[in-house]
Amino acid sequence: MTGDALGEPQSQRERSGPSPRIARFTVEDGRYPPRLRHLHDPPRTLFCRGHLSALEQPSVAIVGSRRSTAYGRRVAEELAREAARAGWCVVSGMALGIDAAAHRGCMAGGGVTLAVLGSGVDRAYPRSHASLMTRILQRGLVLSEHEPGVSPRPHHFPRRNRILAALADRVVVVEAAKRSGALITAAVAADLGRDVWAVPGSIFSSNTGGTHRLLEDGAIPVSSLEAWRISLAEGAEGLDSPGDVPPSSQLALRPHLAGLPRQVWEALEAEPLSLEGLADALGTPGREILPVLASLELEGWLERRPGPTYLRAVA
Repeated sequence: MTGDALGEPQSQRERSGPSPRIARFTVEDGRYPPRLRHLHDPPRTLFCRGHLSALEQPSVAIVGSRRSTAYGRRVAEELAREAARAGWCVVSGMALGIDAAAHRGCMAGGGVTLAVLGSGVDRAYPRSHASLMTRILQRGLVLSEHEPGVSPRPHHFPRRNRILAALADRVVVVEAAKRSGALITAAVAADLGRDVWAVPGSIFSSNTGGTHRLLEDGAIPVSSLEAWRISLAEGAEGLDSPGDVPPSSQLALRPHLAGLPRQVWEALEAEPLSLEGLADALGTPGREILPVLASLELEGWLERRPGPTYLRAVA
C-alpha cells in the first residue's frame, strides 16, 4: 500500500491537489483493509477517494449525534485534535454534528481523517459538507461500499456504521440518544473486541441517554483530556499493525427493548428463524412481527438472510 494519493507521484499530487480518481477493490484484493476482514459480513467491494495511507495508521472512530450540543462538538473537536497530534487517524461518518466536529478537529491538529459514507464517494452528504469533503481529501480518505452515484438511503447508515467500527482500533461515542445510530457503531466495535469509550454528559439532556447507558454497560469513560492523551500514547504503542485486534472490550451491548421487540430478540438467541418460525415460537401473528423485524433490521440489530431468515447482527 502506498502513501501516495491512489498511486499518483508526490509531485503531481502537490500540483493538482486531491485526486478525483476512485479506487475500487474487492475483499480478495491485497489492498483490502485487514481490519474489515474481522467482520462476519465484510463489504465485498470498497470504493475510495483520496490517500490510501490513511488506512495504515492507528485509528479512532469518534461518533455521536447529528443533533449535537455545543459542548458535544467541542469535546469531539478536542478529542480528535489530540488524536491527530498523537499520530492517530480519526474515522467518522461526515454527518452533521459530532461527526463533522471530529473531522475538523483532526484536521486542525494536522492529522489524517477518514470518512465512511452511506452514499457513493462522489456524493457529499449532507450537501452542505461538500467543502468538508474537499478538505478531507487533501490528506485523508473517503470510503464507501456503495458504487459512485448511489444516493444516501436510511438503510445504508446502519450498515455504514459496521464499517466505521471495524476500521477503528477504538470507538468513542461523544453524544448519543437512547436510539442513536452511534450505539450500533459501539455495539459492532464491542463485538469485534475493540475498546469502546463514552463521554459523560448532562443527566438532563436527551442527547446523553445513550452514552450513559454505554457507561453503565462497561464503556471506558473519557474523564479528562489529559487521561485521553495518555491513553492515546499507550494505545498506539500496543498496536503493531492495522490488522491487530486490541484486547477484548469489556462492553457487552444488547439492545434495550421491551414488549414484542424484546421477545423477538430473545427468540433469535439460539438460531436464525423465519417469520413463520418466529410466529410459532412466540404465538404471535406474523403480520405483527414483520414491522418489528423491519425496525430491528433498520437499526442494525438484526440481519435478514435468504429464505428469508433472521438472525442477530451482534452476538
